[in-house]
Amino acid sequence: MSSHAPRGSVATMESTFNDHVVAVIKEAMAAAGIESTRELGRRIGRNSQYMSQRLDGGNMRTGRRVELNVTDLEQIAAALNVQPSALAFAAERRRAAVAVDFPGALIQQQQQSSGGHQQQSYGTASR
Repeated sequence: MSSHAPRGSVATMESTFNDHVVAVIKEAMAAAGIESTRELGRRIGRNSQYMSQRLDGGNMRTGRRVELNVTDLEQIAAALNVQPSALAFAAERRRAAVAVDFPGALIQQQQQSSGGHQQQSYGTASR
């Protein structure tokens, strides 16, 4: 399985911290009125390929998203007029919320797939 959630997907227990940071960055971009990763890249002096590999679909050859490094986070945060730590803390809160909500989401998914019948089993996440 790929190390990143597909574009536009809901976070899962298998989402990495980097996936959550990317989601927070995209939320901050929307709040700042930045409509594309290309525009964000222009603001930090990076080309669209560089940004796509980190914030969108990932590397064309491997299909994996390149993880953000500290320099990326600092530059992106500056362009968004936020502190890098604010992005990291928001990503950690998002990851914790997914971890807490995951059992309930799993039960709901099982109920929907069984036609609404109550199922009491809890699935375990496998890696």
